[in-house]
Amino acid sequence: MAKVKVVVTVPNAEGRAFTAVVDRLRDAGLAVADAHDKLGLVTGTIDADKVNTLKGVEGVGYAREERAIKLVAPKPS
Repeated sequence: MAKVKVVVTVPNAEGRAFTAVVDRLRDAGLAVADAHDKLGLVTGTIDADKVNTLKGVEGVGYAREERAIKLVAPKPS
């Protein structure tokens, strides 16, 4: 299965509580790239068919596939 990048929010958790949620995300299959407890954000990669399982992890606000936004430079006048 293809790996996808995901963003996970962890609201109202700091310190040990945040670390516990990150550990549960790892147990669910997330390869954590970054975890920012002050922002309540975790990023990483997971098999595409497992993204929805992250939503059921205790302490998770939401989990979704990361979206790429491509900006096009304006045409010169």
